[in-house]
Amino acid sequence: MGFEAKRAAALGRNKKSPPILSHEFVIQNHGDIVSCGIMLVMLGFMFGATSPFAQVFIVPQYNDTVTLPNETEPRVMYRNGVRDLATLFFYTLVWIAVHCALQEYIFDKAQRKLHLSKTRMVKFNESGHLAVFSIYSLIHACIILSDLAIHKDLTRIWAGYPELHRHFPLSSKLFFIFQAFVCHLWDFLNLLQAVQ
Repeated sequence: MGFEAKRAAALGRNKKSPPILSHEFVIQNHGDIVSCGIMLVMLGFMFGATSPFAQVFIVPQYNDTVTLPNETEPRVMYRNGVRDLATLFFYTLVWIAVHCALQEYIFDKAQRKLHLSKTRMVKFNESGHLAVFSIYSLIHACIILSDLAIHKDLTRIWAGYPELHRHFPLSSKLFFIFQAFVCHLWDFLNLLQAVQ
């Protein structure tokens, strides 16, 4: 074993993990902490007493059966409300877990192969996460546009506003929930990443 390898092995043994619930501990393990929170909510579905509580976090709320103009069949549509904050909180946790998984299993491995400098590594991470979310958003938006058939008649975007726009399909509601996460927490995730 060469001198550099011995020194690297010695440094690896002396590295102590930070105290539990310290700021450094939370930064290093935020993905695991968030995953435990997600599992707790999912565990709520296993018991009858906690299932209604878990549904508030996972299932979009405020669904109504509405018959839209020019349609004969009633459709299940959604509107917004206060309980959507719980759903927003849960899917924020999911996005943080996805962010950590992408970082650990894709971007960190690519960085090791590319041998990037610290500043380029930060830009690579930010660009990678933004690219993944942008691709997801584009695909989800295209699905919504095709479901609503807006490409056939662009006046459907503003026709009947605001009465007809108070209710929207499930895919649109989920899209808004996922977008609200990015609007409010993208800087927070970049802060966590920069501190690491």
